[in-house]
Amino acid sequence: MKYNQPPSEIDDHYGVTMAAIGVGVAPDNYADTPAARAGLDRIREYFRHNPPAHLHHRAMLSLASLHVEGIMTEAARRQVVDDLFALQKPDGGWGIVTMGNWERSDDKQRDMESSDGYGTGFAIYVLRQAGVPAEEPRVQRGIAWLKTHQRASGRWFTRSMWKDSQHYNTHTGTAYAILALAACGETTSH
Repeated sequence: MKYNQPPSEIDDHYGVTMAAIGVGVAPDNYADTPAARAGLDRIREYFRHNPPAHLHHRAMLSLASLHVEGIMTEAARRQVVDDLFALQKPDGGWGIVTMGNWERSDDKQRDMESSDGYGTGFAIYVLRQAGVPAEEPRVQRGIAWLKTHQRASGRWFTRSMWKDSQHYNTHTGTAYAILALAACGETTSH
């Protein structure tokens, strides 16, 4: 689906990466079946010809590479960790908009300064999956941000990168926030 709604509904890279993750984590050694091996060969070929365009692509690819061999080197995964830490905001959070080069469809300015649920949850989850300890001070600053920014509804707000009437990334951001907290042995307040 390409509805110009970043980060997921804008290009093929996200979908191909999600397919790789799905095959890689499927139970019963599915990735070793002939059909899955053939599909993974095509996925690897896609990545060879379509390198990641921005940090969000690279971070998603990092997640996939933990389950599928041959799509990202260890050095490239370490660079994702460094690049994510470089984008951490002074308040301890991250903003998803800083991880890509997406333009808004409503001609409003992109908010490059604010942290949000998607950016913070996603960054912490990727960092933890890459082996960064939960006790790492920068991760703990991000956890503190999540714990102080959960809304009464139980969600973590993420402004749409497409237009202000469509804040669907709040849903995905809330899922990543929960995954991040769980990956650090934390719980939510609601």
